[in-house]
Amino acid sequence: MKTKIGHLFYDLLNLYGESGNILALKQALESQKIEVEIQNLSLDNDWNLQDIDFLYIGTGTENNQQIALEALKKYKDKIKEHIENNKFFLATGNSIEIFGKYIKNKETKQEMLDLFDYYTERTQTRRVSECVFKFEKIDSKVLGFENNEGQTIDSKKPMFTVEKGFGTERDNGTEGFMYKKFYGTYLIGPILARNPELLSFICKDLILSKENNFELKKFDLAIEQEAYKRYLTRYDNK
Repeated sequence: MKTKIGHLFYDLLNLYGESGNILALKQALESQKIEVEIQNLSLDNDWNLQDIDFLYIGTGTENNQQIALEALKKYKDKIKEHIENNKFFLATGNSIEIFGKYIKNKETKQEMLDLFDYYTERTQTRRVSECVFKFEKIDSKVLGFENNEGQTIDSKKPMFTVEKGFGTERDNGTEGFMYKKFYGTYLIGPILARNPELLSFICKDLILSKENNFELKKFDLAIEQEAYKRYLTRYDNK
């Protein structure tokens, strides 16, 4: 089996080492003897999304977010098709804002891609926090970090419930957004590298979506599990 991963704006939206999500995903897939092809897609590339199985977009400065938004407008229909066809998409950090209706600042309102019903309010109050979240599809807690001024509003299907740290849905204890195989969260870390059970879940789901009788082997994530346990102990002692 071969899996193609598209890394959107690898050069513009890669604050906090978020490309680590791609590396973690690649390593986990290769441990299952799956051939992985990574396509780095940015402003100078002509994107062919038709045969890509997994799209990833990370976090960046507000200026780079705007540059990415303008480039993405050309591919809006293709991205919508990718999502509606149950293909995978992970958006971390402030890139989640791009796929909603708009971003509302104190005096301005800027239209986004309008692929989903949620929108973003910039609160002018920066939230910086280590976070512990719960994801309904796995047993272990999800660890990460948030550093943003945005709140996603009207997210009908949040990705996480908040145990520690900040949520982004008007402080109602939820965070992020899910639709089909689209996962969007402000959580950075990178989250797939820091959360081995979440990584395993996504890898398994991706593999079985391509070949439902694939014989999965146990993921060798012993180092990642040890790092995760140490992080979790630190959070539990706060």
